[in-house]
Amino acid sequence: MFQPKEAGRLAIGTLNVRRLSSTDRLVELQQELRGINIDVLALTELRWRGTGCLDLSDSEFRFYHADDSQDVSGTGFLDSRRTQPFVEAFNKMTPRISKLDLKFGRQVLRLYAVYAPPTTSTSRGAEDDDEEDAEEDYESLLETLRSELGRTGCPLTGARRTSATALGSHNACSDHRLVRAIIQTPGREALHHEEKKPKERHRLNRDLYRMALNIAPPVSASPTTSSGYANLAKIIHEAAEFAREDVRREPRLSPNTEDLLKQRRVLKNRRSTATDRIAFTEFNKMVRREIRKDLVKHHQRLVEEAVESNRGLRTVRREAATGRRRLIRLRDNDGNVCTTTTDLQRTVKDFYETLYSSTVRVEFNEPESADECPVLLQSEVEEALRKMKNRTAPGIDNITVEMMKLGKDVLVPELTKLFNACLQTSSMPKKMGDSSTILLFKKDDPLDLQNYRPISLLSCVYKLLTKVLNQRIERVLDSEQPVEQAGFRKNFSTTDHLHAVNELVERSREYRLPLFILFVDYEKAFDSVETNAVWNAIQQQGVPAQIIKLLQKIYSEARSLINIADRLVPIEIRRGVRQGDTISPKLFTATLEHVFRQLQWDDVGININGSRLSNLRFADDVALIADNAQELQKMLDELDEASRRFGLKINARKTKMMTTEEATILLNGREIDQVEFFIYLGQEVRLLRDHSREISRRVQSGWNAFRQHKDFLTSRTVNMRWKRRLFNMCVLPAMLYGSETWSLTKSARKKLATAQRRMERRMIGVRLLDRRTNNWLRGVTKVMDITEAAMKRKWTYAWKMAHDDEMKWSRKIAEWRPPTRRPLGRPRTRWRDEFKKATRSHTWQTHARRMQLHQWLEMGSANCNNSDSE
Repeated sequence: MFQPKEAGRLAIGTLNVRRLSSTDRLVELQQELRGINIDVLALTELRWRGTGCLDLSDSEFRFYHADDSQDVSGTGFLDSRRTQPFVEAFNKMTPRISKLDLKFGRQVLRLYAVYAPPTTSTSRGAEDDDEEDAEEDYESLLETLRSELGRTGCPLTGARRTSATALGSHNACSDHRLVRAIIQTPGREALHHEEKKPKERHRLNRDLYRMALNIAPPVSASPTTSSGYANLAKIIHEAAEFAREDVRREPRLSPNTEDLLKQRRVLKNRRSTATDRIAFTEFNKMVRREIRKDLVKHHQRLVEEAVESNRGLRTVRREAATGRRRLIRLRDNDGNVCTTTTDLQRTVKDFYETLYSSTVRVEFNEPESADECPVLLQSEVEEALRKMKNRTAPGIDNITVEMMKLGKDVLVPELTKLFNACLQTSSMPKKMGDSSTILLFKKDDPLDLQNYRPISLLSCVYKLLTKVLNQRIERVLDSEQPVEQAGFRKNFSTTDHLHAVNELVERSREYRLPLFILFVDYEKAFDSVETNAVWNAIQQQGVPAQIIKLLQKIYSEARSLINIADRLVPIEIRRGVRQGDTISPKLFTATLEHVFRQLQWDDVGININGSRLSNLRFADDVALIADNAQELQKMLDELDEASRRFGLKINARKTKMMTTEEATILLNGREIDQVEFFIYLGQEVRLLRDHSREISRRVQSGWNAFRQHKDFLTSRTVNMRWKRRLFNMCVLPAMLYGSETWSLTKSARKKLATAQRRMERRMIGVRLLDRRTNNWLRGVTKVMDITEAAMKRKWTYAWKMAHDDEMKWSRKIAEWRPPTRRPLGRPRTRWRDEFKKATRSHTWQTHARRMQLHQWLEMGSANCNNSDSE
């Protein structure tokens, strides 16, 4: 009898799942496999879209799937935690064959999942052709297997058992039941048995944790050494282990559904008559309906708990997800698809070491005098810790933000000593700055490493240090930034640049002015900037030398480890700023400002009331602005040349241009694409100055947000109070992004109101045929009216812009009147028209400065009501 605890023995099985194309079917399979000793299970007839791998949330299995379409021929594997460390590669050979390699020492155990074409009827007539096709499919399948097994030295030959209960007419298994075999692993490495159970979750008992820290407070006698930080981390870990409480993961399936699954197993063995088989089929349908209902209820419960506690919905998406995606296939530099762990690690290491290797020699200009920085105060550390977000992923040291916040009375004094020692000695404890980097897929081709964003999971202690440093240098660096840069700055937002571009387009169309806008895309901007260029930039902009020396030490000694197939691959980094670090955005924007200071652009761009507008920047999103093609070409060439000196490269393929006239702009010999519209900072910008397309996009975004939580918002059992809160929290912001810049015409307001009323009917559960009035709908839902919310946003932004002491480009262009006559004819509705109408004056900004915000909004509400009545 098979004993699963015996080292070196594997339970290998195969199962035809007969359509595993949805989450509920996958949950059902995981539930049925509990209590069954299986290490690797080959699956056939999947119909699970795509080729990839998932770490399943409801079990310790890892799900490999290979199917590029919704065809019936998909295959894959379920791999238990016991064998996961030995998986070397997963490959899709054909639509009906996939293979999984397990490596034990120097030997490889190769498993194949093969799905043969179904046996067709032997009746005469039109089905003869189908049988011939099936025969051809079989021959093709066998030829592929013979070729593959021949290469491995295991030819497919010899006599085979021909029992009719196990083999079909083509000598292949036709039984859909789970079949299991016990084999001995080829290597000497032992397989340790681990019970398959849902992933464990933990939480800290706050009182026990504080008590543990108070009993054994950390004493950092020598905080400059690695042992000081190591002792601090050790005591935090011991207190956390002492106060750790296991949290039972709430199962997705209800006890009633689990009982039904047990009954189904009993009924499955009692199908002797036709009546029993029919009854089993109907019972099976009922069980699957109950599983789908349980999954919906589980998601509703998670959303309701998040909404009631005013938490973000990120944790809901994580807990409700089927599993976490894993990287198992990549394309290397030669165009070959890598699938083995060794090849994946080599490909990732080569790509990122090439990306992070220095390409431009930049000398660091040592300061003549090293000005000292005042010591860090305990209040600064406390303030920085208070601002840090909870529920963020820890770094390699596994210290979370919650651990530091709960023990702040004991830890903050010790952390302050540690940080001051780091600052004074320009050094940092070993491993404190190391990061574990994960690759997040963005979009497009999943085999291309260019489409992955590296995110560094840094130590929370390190992030607290850089947050304190960021607070010190933030005001210095912001004072050096021009109004053209709106990224990562207080009192600046995307709305400022969106409004500036929209107003510029509006003036250009109304006064028939030439306008050329080029949207620059930097290739891997944060990862490619030269570090010495960063230090030169922040030094010239007034950052103390002591802080620069500490940052230099961090960047020169800290390691980056990329997690590939549960193995950490060390990457040597010679350039770029660390994504995920609090201080990185400030370092990058300071360097980009240093780039633009190399350019002599005082006389280029568009003249706006005596000031020249040549560019707008939001972090690395740069828009170049000119009134003729020759000037724009010169600006692009100069920017490209200056950027390359600091390691930045403009991506000609993703850089786009919008112009009022036909023009040809080249970048290194490649022509820049000219487009009719561009998605700038999340908003569709058109030279026609028509917001109807953008409002349609916002309505679609609102529906996407609504459908994400459709089960919750349309449920009859959820209290309308929680539906309303979720709607106002998720759906309305998606529909109203950028509404501050819209020209709200009557048709635009109608489009928004119509979409909202349709959503409200879905929330209540009524149809148009029920003939419920709009007032009745609003009386039941009590959600925020979208047209009023859009009006409030726009009028609030206009009031703040009028009161802002900073002369941003959004305000300058709003007050700009081109020195030329406007052509005859009625212009399109302008952004400022409703303010002029409400104040009965062209100088509406003066009226806004004289009013309080509530008075201004009351005027806006009255103006909106008058427009609707007209």
